Amino acid sequence: ITFSGSQMINEIDVFTLQDNFSAPSPPTESMTFTQYGLTAFDVQYWDGSQWLLVPNGHITGNNLVWRKITFGALTTTKIRVLVSNALAGYSRITEIEAYTAGGPAPTFNSVQVASGISNPTAMAFAPDGRLFVCQQTGQLRVIENGALLATPFTTLTVNSSGERGLLGVAFDPNFASNQFVYVYYTATTPAIHNRVSRFTASGNVAMAGSEVPILHLNNLSSAKNHNGGAIHFGPDGLLYIAVGENANPANSQSVGNLLGKILRINSDGTLPINNPLTFPGVAGSPSGINRAIWSVGLRNP
Repeated sequence: ITFSGSQMINEIDVFTLQDNFSAPSPPTESMTFTQYGLTAFDVQYWDGSQWLLVPNGHITGNNLVWRKITFGALTTTKIRVLVSNALAGYSRITEIEAYTAGGPAPTFNSVQVASGISNPTAMAFAPDGRLFVCQQTGQLRVIENGALLATPFTTLTVNSSGERGLLGVAFDPNFASNQFVYVYYTATTPAIHNRVSRFTASGNVAMAGSEVPILHLNNLSSAKNHNGGAIHFGPDGLLYIAVGENANPANSQSVGNLLGKILRINSDGTLPINNPLTFPGVAGSPSGINRAIWSVGLRNP
């Protein structure tokens, strides 16, 4: 997690998946898990030149859903959690929170900004303040000045079974000049697979015929879960794409496909020259389109 500038912190809270993940309860500091959680991990901070362990940050034998680590105040620009063991072999971090030393407890207000959006899956703010919301069934909706517009930005033909559908949206870093909007969705042709496409905006709708597919992922099996779908531009101007392992753990440990990975590509779909060539503990080196792989070993990022 990279902060907006240097922050003085004295607490980091790590939350893991509850056993009853399909109907979770508000976590408490005494809540435990027996099936899915993180049992061993290190909490680290960046000191400007290297990653260091926060005091009390080496955790072993954990069975708490909410693990709170407190320490003397330190200043950093980013933190991370390195998982070394987890039940069932997956690292299931659901949230990481850091607290400013000496600051007041955070307060939040819940304000409804729109209604009438069924099956929302993702959202992103355009640089001009409009909010774009993905509906699983393929509509990309626009909220402008607090009102949900009747006409979708675009309506895609998707397979929306299970966890498939329209799953991600992002705006080009140069949106003000090029009007490019990117989406991640489950395409139905020529076979069912997840696709990343770019559209050109014309006001509040996509320009007719402007779709440019920039990345086709591997064809999906009959499993309808673990599709991933989050897409975001990093500070390097490149597009990062989260891809689920299609309910097959072996996919995430292979560099022979794009499933169970974080991918990193240029905004036009071409591949950066500095993506990793090898990954610790994983055999082989990616080639061809698999050179898009940035990180491996993920279940459903």
